[in-house]
Amino acid sequence: MTKPVLYYYFRSKEGIYLELMREPFGKFAALVEETLLTAGSARERLFRLCLRAYDIVVEHIDAARVMYAIYYGLRRARRSSTSTRYHRRFQEAVLQVLREGSGTRSSGG
Repeated sequence: MTKPVLYYYFRSKEGIYLELMREPFGKFAALVEETLLTAGSARERLFRLCLRAYDIVVEHIDAARVMYAIYYGLRRARRSSTSTRYHRRFQEAVLQVLREGSGTRSSGG
């Protein structure tokens, strides 16, 4: 495949990156939302979040390597806003679960 063909379909390097990351990012977003809606103690929910996030990384190890190489290999100003958004969303989810405390949540949220 030639470079012009790649740019025809993906428009840019970031377009190629986003296509490669579409499935893992989608699974990750669903996991975060599920964690925030799931009943249980903060400890149980955080454990489940971390375990399942690890599973997503293992399942998509090549994509994870690309993401971390790009994210941590570039200066902050050049990092993909999409990667930054997913990192920030994970941190926000952890903080939200911690703020909700160690008591159990009702199934209604």
